[in-house]
Amino acid sequence: MQTRLKITFAYDGTRYFGWQKTKTGPSIQAEIEKALSTILQHPVKVEGASRTDRGVHALGQVAHFDVNQFPKRLAHSLNQLLPDDIQVVELVEVNPQFHATLDNSSKTYRYELSTARYQSPFKRLYQWHYPYDLNIDKMQKACEKLKGCKSFKALTNQKKNETYTSYIRDLTQFSLRSEDSHFTFILEGNHFLYKMARNLVGLVVYIGRGKIEIEELDAILNSEDRKLAGITAPAHGLFLDKVKF
Repeated sequence: MQTRLKITFAYDGTRYFGWQKTKTGPSIQAEIEKALSTILQHPVKVEGASRTDRGVHALGQVAHFDVNQFPKRLAHSLNQLLPDDIQVVELVEVNPQFHATLDNSSKTYRYELSTARYQSPFKRLYQWHYPYDLNIDKMQKACEKLKGCKSFKALTNQKKNETYTSYIRDLTQFSLRSEDSHFTFILEGNHFLYKMARNLVGLVVYIGRGKIEIEELDAILNSEDRKLAGITAPAHGLFLDKVKF
């Protein structure tokens, strides 16, 4: 009888083409499956909680997989074999019915942005550099207005071969804090649509810049038109912080 394991790990997504395996380039899923299969000496299929996009990072990505045996030092062995930009944080046995994709109740994302005139070379891979004046009060009010259970179709990019039965999502937290020229967005929700987190950040940044007014938000959401809702924030400023079950 196989044992189901839950793995929590962190990664720097800079050089990867996202979580999901692809023929286009390296992926997080492929690296983990390769390492596990090498250690366990049998094919391993890993199911992730979130399909992060190309260039997106994670501190608390979660996945599950099945093993014939559970070696005591499996987490250590994985960290020895995985690339330095992917590391296991926790590895535990779970109920055989546990499913990382279907059982998660919410995900928390963090987005980092800098409005400094010059960007630190040490942060260039982990924050969006947007060197313009932003109105923090307007942005915080916009975040508050965008929270809640509603259709986020206007904040969703179309993805090839993927359709949604519903665009209704519950955005339980959308907050913004700032210190000098450093801005941090926190987003939590039950399920996120394709590029929804980055589109929300892009919309609020446009409001802070004065390109879109807060009074337009209801009309934008009701229109369900992606073209009216600002820009998509770059992937490298986004982190998957936590997955709850």
